[in-house]
Amino acid sequence: MKTIGFVCEGPRDSDMLEAIARHILQEDISSLYLQPESSLLGENGNGWKGVWTWCVKNGETFDQLIEGAMPQPDMVIIQMDGDVARKEKEVHCSCHATACVDSGHVFPLNCNMLDCPVTIPCHNHEGGTEGYVSLLREMLLSYFQGQHIPVCVIPCDSTDVWIVAAYDEMENIESIEDPWVTIISRAKEYHGIRIPGHKKTRNVYQKLIPKVCSEWEKVKTVCPQAEYFDQAIRSIQ
Repeated sequence: MKTIGFVCEGPRDSDMLEAIARHILQEDISSLYLQPESSLLGENGNGWKGVWTWCVKNGETFDQLIEGAMPQPDMVIIQMDGDVARKEKEVHCSCHATACVDSGHVFPLNCNMLDCPVTIPCHNHEGGTEGYVSLLREMLLSYFQGQHIPVCVIPCDSTDVWIVAAYDEMENIESIEDPWVTIISRAKEYHGIRIPGHKKTRNVYQKLIPKVCSEWEKVKTVCPQAEYFDQAIRSIQ
């Protein structure tokens, strides 16, 4: 049985990635939920800021951090939605186009500069989803240099696009912005599955995830980050 650690924005993301990993490996897995903490109120918080903070705190010493874990993780999956690069200035703080005296000296999430010089979209990361993926993957992986446990970073505008890819026929699916709001929960039901209050609840996700798994080959063909995730999981077989 493989052991996989999950560092995700929220529990629904880890629910999906965990189920797909099982589907790819065709066996059960042992899961380590590293971020967010079960209460969602831990020291790192949740969401993209929690993921980033966790990587900063633990990346450089991750091998030592899990040294006593039994069993040892075969891989760690880090998930951060690509819309972070589309919406949030902080992740562009180190871009060459940014002229800021605090760049490289102050962790962006701790910066109190009122007149932030960062502009988005960032000219160094143009190209839509592809640019966002490149920025976030390189940024997060940089904290794990020298560590031996494989780390896989999954950024696309949202992992919810994999749900859309499984159910619908659309072009450029992985670049759809906020697919949960614009497509999945736009109406009271999505392909016969009721979305009460438009909320992304565990009960709703458990009804949607099996379709993503059963249509995984299709999802991979239209979502490059799904293919990347598939190859990363297969590498630990």
